[in-house]
Amino acid sequence: MALDSVDISRKSGDESFHQNGEKFDFEIIDFWQWSASNLLNNTQRGILAEYLVAEATGAVQGVRSNWKNFDLETPEGIRLEVKSSAYIQSWEQSSYSDVSFDIGASEDAYAETSEKDRRSDVYVFCLLDHKDQQTIDPTDLNQWTFYVIATELLDEARPGQKSIVQNQLEKVGARTVPYEELGAVVRKVSDAIESE
Repeated sequence: MALDSVDISRKSGDESFHQNGEKFDFEIIDFWQWSASNLLNNTQRGILAEYLVAEATGAVQGVRSNWKNFDLETPEGIRLEVKSSAYIQSWEQSSYSDVSFDIGASEDAYAETSEKDRRSDVYVFCLLDHKDQQTIDPTDLNQWTFYVIATELLDEARPGQKSIVQNQLEKVGARTVPYEELGAVVRKVSDAIESE
């Protein structure tokens, strides 16, 4: 028996948990605060990076999907892969973390073959570029550095490579972009691909 995907709508946060028609005194917002407040955690920071890029590019419609072959799609149809890294983590560290980003090709979950490929049009690398534990704040966009590169440039420069470090990004053609210009640069990089 085949089942279609479930249509998920956005929650407001004030929906109550319930049982047998009775509401409990905790709501979705309580769950979100409990599960998603640690923005320094690798997993949550990655989701936050996706959200920041979604806001910058207009790809924030609907709800986040975990099952696509790329992270985001802009209203213009630009497929984005978003990767994040940081020097500071939420756990005890003996030194800063090494900054690297996953660029490994992935298998198409819906294809009949097991061929691996990079499936986006553009990569956006998001570095939480702050080194003071006392003042680190992932909601402060001045603490982030964003890099944008066409996937085809990455394919040409680093075919088969699984990760890339920060100092290699500009060498392969990634552009450093302030947050307020991120959406425009993503579109410009995509337009350059289409005009070739």
